[in-house]
Amino acid sequence: MHLGDDLQGRTTALTVCEVAKILSVSERQVYKLAALDELPSFRVGGALRFDPAAITTWIDAAEALHKFPPGRVGAVSARRRA
Repeated sequence: MHLGDDLQGRTTALTVCEVAKILSVSERQVYKLAALDELPSFRVGGALRFDPAAITTWIDAAEALHKFPPGRVGAVSARRRA
């Protein structure tokens, strides 16, 4: 299952609590990522909100960035220890 699958068809903005649950992180971490512009967000009044499509795109990009070709994970780990 893909993390963004739960967001398909969602038409309302996500709250900090909902994004935290989706990403399995604390609400504090969500606020931090949004403040650093690492997580796409917007404000409605004073409330922080998230576009489901933007979060899905962000998740896809994060997953693609951290995928390694088969057999390469050990090689990367070995280089970092050196």
